[in-house]
Amino acid sequence: MHADSPLNRVVPISSVSNPESPREALMRTILWLLLLTSLVPAVVEAQEKPDFSGSWVLQDPPQSNVDIPRALTIRQPLRRTTARGEPMPPVFLDLTVEKHFESEVRTDTYHIGTEGGTGTFGVFGGSRSSSRFSVRWDGDRLRIETKNYPTSDTRGYTEHNEVWWLDEQGRLLITVVDRRSDSESATRTLTYRRQ
Repeated sequence: MHADSPLNRVVPISSVSNPESPREALMRTILWLLLLTSLVPAVVEAQEKPDFSGSWVLQDPPQSNVDIPRALTIRQPLRRTTARGEPMPPVFLDLTVEKHFESEVRTDTYHIGTEGGTGTFGVFGGSRSSSRFSVRWDGDRLRIETKNYPTSDTRGYTEHNEVWWLDEQGRLLITVVDRRSDSESATRTLTYRRQ
């Protein structure tokens, strides 16, 4: 190759023209700002709800005869797409809790934002009962409520309510209220720390 060849020519950066005018650059900047500011509310909305994900251990173990989980493993995925794969604002829709008791491990999955119930009807005069459940956000607290009661008599009524939240130290607090038709209600607050 010769020294005069176009492939060997060095062109100073200052001599390369910018095809974008100042007006185009301003418009591009404004579009980026609009795009970024439209994404902020979706991220803030998801951040307003606490993420309970992780491994937790009970801070003050109870007496050995009390059936309270000693440890929890929680998965709370942040969903960004619908079931059909379409984008949606980030939101917590499921909470899967692995509860480690003294003698067993139980796994429960809660679908946040759901409410429902079931009914069983006895054949030939058998017992009938109903149950109701609700899993919903109340500000920054998650409420899980379950009610079971016979439809013909209120004596077998039971209710189990849990309220989950994170305190200022990042601990998981769960207030549990159990009510039965044949006894007084019992309330306890469990404190878990991250493992």
